Amino acid sequence: MNDENDGIWLEVSRVRIERKQVSVQVVGDQRDDRPAWWAVEKDALGEESGRRTYNAIATGLDNADQVVIAKLSPVAAANNQELLCTSIRIQTRP
Repeated sequence: MNDENDGIWLEVSRVRIERKQVSVQVVGDQRDDRPAWWAVEKDALGEESGRRTYNAIATGLDNADQVVIAKLSPVAAANNQELLCTSIRIQTRP
């Protein structure tokens, strides 16, 4: 796992699941033609099941009293670095 200071926290706008892989889209993504989806690490919510992680994020997004934020962190990939969602927090709005 990355150092606690590595990465950036951004608000999640959408969530999807494909082949047991959960991905999120962030609010700041302004590309209308092809928005970026960020893969969620399996233990980002402490859940092993992709479906349970998806359901927790979707429920948080549907609840007007909650905000879902994702930590995007750099991870080593084949000869470069990529961003991966390493943590998810579901918080009550102030």
